[in-house]
Amino acid sequence: MIDAAVVLPPLLGLFGACVGSFLNVVIYRLPREDLSVARPARSFCPRCRRSLPWHENIPILSWVFLGGRCRGCKAEIGLRYPLVEAATALLFAGVTHLFLSRGIADGEDWVVLAVGLLLAAVCLVVTFIDLDWRIIPDEITIGGMVVAPLLAIAAPRLHEASWLHGVVVGAGLERHLAAAVTALAGLIVGGGTLWLVGIGGRLAFKPKEAGETTDAMGFGDVKFMAAVGALLGMESVLLVFFVGCVAGSLGGVGNWLLGLPEVLREVGRHARRHGRGARYTMLAAMRIGWRRRRFIPFGPFLSLGVLLVFAFRGGLIEFLLHDWPQLVQGLFAH
Repeated sequence: MIDAAVVLPPLLGLFGACVGSFLNVVIYRLPREDLSVARPARSFCPRCRRSLPWHENIPILSWVFLGGRCRGCKAEIGLRYPLVEAATALLFAGVTHLFLSRGIADGEDWVVLAVGLLLAAVCLVVTFIDLDWRIIPDEITIGGMVVAPLLAIAAPRLHEASWLHGVVVGAGLERHLAAAVTALAGLIVGGGTLWLVGIGGRLAFKPKEAGETTDAMGFGDVKFMAAVGALLGMESVLLVFFVGCVAGSLGGVGNWLLGLPEVLREVGRHARRHGRGARYTMLAAMRIGWRRRRFIPFGPFLSLGVLLVFAFRGGLIEFLLHDWPQLVQGLFAH
């Protein structure tokens, strides 16, 4: 007898590599107004516009065999293409292994697994489009806000861990309808939380880049979190926001450190030119560092939070509410 827990993860991993090839198309075309995901039907080289035959479009392998260059114009093919395909393959295999290891009881569990694979694909697309364009397209966010409640109704197990779902079911509402109520509440809480944070950030910091006012929180992030809240529920979407903020803070520190050498070089030139003392140099460093601050999109960190919460919600809650307080208490006890 074939063991699904052994066979399915690598099979879905291979399928994920093929999905990753399509995700590369979505990442490249979706933000561009002169292209659509469906047209042209075949992949092409962005430089010479040559249509790619099937043997030049095999996930990961074609990039290796071509040496990372277009066969027609010899233009370099970015490393991102095989990385997206490999990441999709690993996420598909990992999500499948995780869910099969917990056991599949019925058809609803298969729907939850399918939702996990869909989330993995969407989060990859959100990550790379937001990194390149600092937007999350409406096709993803508004589409997710429409589809997520339907998926919640199809698989109420997505919301069974929610406090609100338990209350609504306890009040006598059928579990599928209770999932719909929980999805709508999650949509409001997810979108509303980030909207309020964005307003607060805009009032507090009024960030500017290249002479133009920039929102501290893009509205694409708001709509994305509304869709996530509709899919996972209001408690989970708040946990996603927390994990995203922690990851974003760490990413912000790393981003600042990457830009620090450039700031220090400019401060040094400034100090040598004006021959001022240490206090003046410090003030110049602060002013130059603020002027040259490097903004990073929040979408990738929210996407990381979505995947972690979807896969490890119980473990994260246990860590935050039990293990972490005990660890802190132990540190201060000594």
